[in-house]
Amino acid sequence: MGGERVEVRIGGQSIAAEKGANLMQALVTADVLLRSDCGGRGRCGKCLVRAEGPGPDRVSPPENRERELLSEESLHAGWRLACCTRVFGPIAIEISDGSLLVPEVVQKGSPTVVAGFS
Repeated sequence: MGGERVEVRIGGQSIAAEKGANLMQALVTADVLLRSDCGGRGRCGKCLVRAEGPGPDRVSPPENRERELLSEESLHAGWRLACCTRVFGPIAIEISDGSLLVPEVVQKGSPTVVAGFS
């Protein structure tokens, strides 16, 4: 840790993530909790976010797991799986309506993100 930081904007909120960090892990660290029924393994498609102005200098290219779950049209529109996306530059993201955990779910237990799968 302690590397270069990049800004991730979510609506009116801004968080700092380490350059190259997994987006899901950066969000969890900042207490922005997304659905991740598969534990961040890129299998469920529940951690859907849209990166505004994506590019190779800002986020990693889509992985095969994302291409299996998301249509080419969705990927072209910037929709990604947070658990499969690494952040390399400042971005703004939109979280899909069904992806943000509601307080009732979080009170039952925080999601577990399995390290080493992104």
